Amino acid sequence: MTHRLFHSRLEKEMKAAEEILLKEFDKPAAVADHVVARLFHSGGKRLRPALLLACALAGRFPGEKALLSAAAIEMMHTATLVHDDIVDQAEMRRGERTLSNSFGLHTAVYAGDYLFVKSLACLARAGLKTSHLDDVARGIQAVCLGEMDQYFGRGSIPGVRQYLKRILGKTAALFAASSALGATLGRFPEKQVRAFGRFGGYLGMGFQIRDDLLDLTSDPRSMGKPVFCDLRQGVVTLPFILAARADTSGDFARQLQQYLNAAPTDRADPSEDAAPTDRAGPSEEAAPTGRIPEIPLLLEQVHALGGAKQAQDLMERYKHKALGVLDSLPVKPAARTLLEDLADRILPVS
Repeated sequence: MTHRLFHSRLEKEMKAAEEILLKEFDKPAAVADHVVARLFHSGGKRLRPALLLACALAGRFPGEKALLSAAAIEMMHTATLVHDDIVDQAEMRRGERTLSNSFGLHTAVYAGDYLFVKSLACLARAGLKTSHLDDVARGIQAVCLGEMDQYFGRGSIPGVRQYLKRILGKTAALFAASSALGATLGRFPEKQVRAFGRFGGYLGMGFQIRDDLLDLTSDPRSMGKPVFCDLRQGVVTLPFILAARADTSGDFARQLQQYLNAAPTDRADPSEDAAPTDRAGPSEEAAPTGRIPEIPLLLEQVHALGGAKQAQDLMERYKHKALGVLDSLPVKPAARTLLEDLADRILPVS
């Protein structure tokens, strides 16, 4: 199969998986379906299903089993986003009001739970082996643990190693699980399945770092959500961590901590609607006397200290590592090109 045919086949299978996804929530009389369906009609990159299907296509594609699995993975991912928005008290997602903003917290919690249940039903229909289900479960478990680590770490500046461990769980784990499940369905041997998992995991690491960078530089309208959202929630991302490490005087770290110690309403940018959050842990102390550093000043120092540039470099290294994994996989040149193109889509390098 040529490179062009592989691309056409992936597009075809993605459309088929999308049809399954939308059909799962097309019962207008069901309140839950009505609430959840808007999440999938509002768009989304569908990166995890694409990884699953591309890895399966690189082997012996199993048809509907892969399509159902891809739809299930997207449901799981979307469920995590719904719950994230509840925790973050987010108002916008993909340019639309979040479920919690539109229908209230209780409905959003139930909707997230409903998505998880529907994803499990999809996997059951796919007829996956118990060991395959266990792999998916471990991926979701890692997401939960990573999110909990981030939640309880709010208000403090983590080290680089802690940050990488955190995003390995909250983001990269589901990328890895999607790729590995696709390879399993494509009937690759176990050693190669693990390699496909590393391929997806490295892309997931890079994807989260890229998302951190976009949070600093993008327009809210193009992002579909407010920018600087993480910092306002007390979450310190990689560019800030690297800038703090680069500043040997410690001044930037002190200013950043002063900002984090401020009450959430004091941290908000008055030009945008930043919702206050309930915060836990030792960082609930009152802000020190003096003016709270403003985000533009902190951002200027992040760039001056090289934090953003170092984060960009690390993102590109993860992409390079992902592409390097493909050297160990016995896939046809056209299939490899498809996987490389997907890596470019997930981690475009300017």
